[in-house]
Amino acid sequence: MTRRFTGRRAVLLALALLVGGAGSSSAQTRDASAAASIAVSPRDDGLTLIGKAHALTNAEGQARMIVTKTGLSGRVSTTQGGEFALAAGESADVATVGLSTSPGDRLTVDLTLTSGERVLSTSRLTIDE
Repeated sequence: MTRRFTGRRAVLLALALLVGGAGSSSAQTRDASAAASIAVSPRDDGLTLIGKAHALTNAEGQARMIVTKTGLSGRVSTTQGGEFALAAGESADVATVGLSTSPGDRLTVDLTLTSGERVLSTSRLTIDE
């Protein structure tokens, strides 16, 4: 399930939904050790996007969050991430990206948690400003 949000007011609703987990983005957990989610925090000139890893059992691996913004000013993409090691029940921010937004911008955020060659979990969020 992918939900799309339009306008800055809808982002506040998205924030409320995202803080609770992956419910407002499409998410797939392929390995029962960790789950990925994406949180959104509005700021004066745009948004802060936070990739999170939630350990369901002891989990370690790598996180990769790709943020793509398209709009009147063109297209830009950035990748953030790193390694994580969590005990069961722990959560951690694994990537953070702050960016300015303008009306008409579209953001796509993909977060992938892996361990070696195994994909643990993925999450995708799309926001239309």
